[in-house]
Amino acid sequence: MKTLLRTIIFISVLFSPFIAKAQFDIGIKGGYGYNRYFFQKNYFTQGFLPVYNGGIMFQYLNDKKQGVQSSIEYTQKGWDEITVNEDHSKFTMDFVQLNFLSLFKFNSKKENGLFIKFGPYFAYSYNSKHTETGNTDSSYFDYDTLHTSYNKLDYGLRVGLSYKFIIKNSSLQLEMLYAQGLYNLLERDASSIFQSLNQSLFINVAYTFTLTRSEKRKKKKKS
Repeated sequence: MKTLLRTIIFISVLFSPFIAKAQFDIGIKGGYGYNRYFFQKNYFTQGFLPVYNGGIMFQYLNDKKQGVQSSIEYTQKGWDEITVNEDHSKFTMDFVQLNFLSLFKFNSKKENGLFIKFGPYFAYSYNSKHTETGNTDSSYFDYDTLHTSYNKLDYGLRVGLSYKFIIKNSSLQLEMLYAQGLYNLLERDASSIFQSLNQSLFINVAYTFTLTRSEKRKKKKKS
């Protein structure tokens, strides 16, 4: 925790000439979503897997309400395999994920407003689990082997919308994000699964507070 705070202070000091002309926020975010994997050769029926995500968020905006948003998050990915007997075999992976999003505000004249955001993410899986309900003898995967054989790295693109409500020196943001993975979970096999890319949709809530704010905005409040 001390290392994280020192890093934030160092970055704030290093970029203070730029931050002084704009706004820098820090906060927390979390939400709920659904994930599944796209398998090019899909031999089984798949449902959407309920998943969670949450973490620390940093946001920078210039005077034109353009900027960047980065975050480090815990997130889940996986799928729900539905067997021939309509039973379920769920495979869930836990990831540490870094997100980097470009921000563009639709209306730059108001404090509250709608943002469009997009950019890459990079993730690493540190844990996985398999849960079953009913008779799953007909499951397509050998899940005992899958725990150690899947690729732990993942990267892809995120795109979405958010609405920001200003509350004095803080803000509340409602966010909807779609993520498309670009790295295969499984090794390519022409005779079996060739592509295995994750897809997810999240609804998040974020609370941030302002560390620095532009002088122009301060003057507007005083007048």
